Amino acid sequence: MTKLPETTVAQLKAAYGKIAAARDIVLATHENPDADGIGAMLAFALYLNAARKRVTVWGSGMIPRHLSFLPGFPLLTERFPKRLPDLVVAFDYGSRVRLRLEKVGAEHIPLIGFDHHPPDNAHHTEDENTLALVDVSFSSSSEMAYYFFVTNDIAITQDMATCLYAGIVHDTGGFSHSNTSPRTFAAASALAALGVDIERAAKRLLGLPSYAAAHVAGLALSRMTLDKATGVAYSYLGPDDLAATGTTWDDADTIVHLMNDINAPEVSCIILFKNRGTGVISASFRSDAERRFDARKLAQIFGGGGHVYAAGAKIEGELHEVIASVLDQAKRGNFAV
Repeated sequence: MTKLPETTVAQLKAAYGKIAAARDIVLATHENPDADGIGAMLAFALYLNAARKRVTVWGSGMIPRHLSFLPGFPLLTERFPKRLPDLVVAFDYGSRVRLRLEKVGAEHIPLIGFDHHPPDNAHHTEDENTLALVDVSFSSSSEMAYYFFVTNDIAITQDMATCLYAGIVHDTGGFSHSNTSPRTFAAASALAALGVDIERAAKRLLGLPSYAAAHVAGLALSRMTLDKATGVAYSYLGPDDLAATGTTWDDADTIVHLMNDINAPEVSCIILFKNRGTGVISASFRSDAERRFDARKLAQIFGGGGHVYAAGAKIEGELHEVIASVLDQAKRGNFAV
């Protein structure tokens, strides 16, 4: 096994102790979850079910349908248990407020967090009820979960391996992002050896989820506009676009990754604006290690966050106003990494 720092090993063992002592456990991730949070949660759910724990796999917001191939996917529920759990184990949440625990009266429940987002939020400060395992050197919370199982001598089944492998593939962009390390490859190799269908996982996670999704992707790509003053290339989608192509917002998830695959020296940052018709625009920001544009810094101006090269924000306003405001901030600031 790849050798982990002693402090990391100690934290992973401490987390195991708290999980082993709990009987009622809720697994959680950020609202509108992705393959990393869901993959880690489902792997833990399969393990905890086998350990005869009472487990709720809580997913709030839009659950991506293309992840239905993951073992345990039907366990996902939007209903928080009426009886409060002994422990919440959270994954990939970035900021504790994104778990929405206060909505269900569970904000004071003891929490263990597995997170690979930069430690710039209040939830990273431990107290007697919180054990936050935060390490940006991991590619994903699924990679962290893999090393949790290995460190604590917990057997990983083929189904668990599929879930963890999916989370790693998603957050590394198929092992193409700069967050991919030799340790990531070691974890992926070990998981693959347990019988993961690598081809199926890659197509489900990196490809377009449906025939209709190809049409809405083409529409977004055809609208791409380059702001020459900032190097920001952006596009947008609205509810009418989805209605015209027979798609859902779930189908649009991979579009920003397609946009970010453009190799052009004049492009510094990619942004996809999603107008859901609610008065709040969801903006997805992407860059990479070659462009060296701090997408997270730009997203943070609008109350968002994420990683240096992959971030997001929800911005109130009309679409054209939001686009103009983001481009204006991109002109004003220094976003070099």
